[in-house]
Amino acid sequence: FALKNYLEGSLAGDIYALKELRLVICRNEDNQPLGFIDLFDFDPKNKRAGVAIVIENKQNRGQGLGSEALELLIDYAFSVIDLHQLYANILSDNTASISLFQKYEFKQVGVKRDWHFENGNFKDEILFQLIKK
Repeated sequence: FALKNYLEGSLAGDIYALKELRLVICRNEDNQPLGFIDLFDFDPKNKRAGVAIVIENKQNRGQGLGSEALELLIDYAFSVIDLHQLYANILSDNTASISLFQKYEFKQVGVKRDWHFENGNFKDEILFQLIKK
């Protein structure tokens, strides 16, 4: 309800006004929402944005939904809004996301040591970058 009200009352879809774009990932057969993919920290001057993706339920992962969504988002970012680069921040133990982004030629360019504190432990966050060819 809150998300619906936000979307109806906002400039949803206007990446230039909001500096972000959140898209819902759905399965074609039933149009059921399964996750989100975002462009955030949109910087048109420097032609870059961050990318985040989540598939909510574990049973929906590993079916190519995230891969298809990321491929479409990369094409949109580079072809439609003419970005020069995308980046992603991924926790070092999130091997599935690391593999997904590497599949689309995102390169590891840095590590933020002890960046997240979770369950009594610190985790590193890896910075990945994709520059338009």
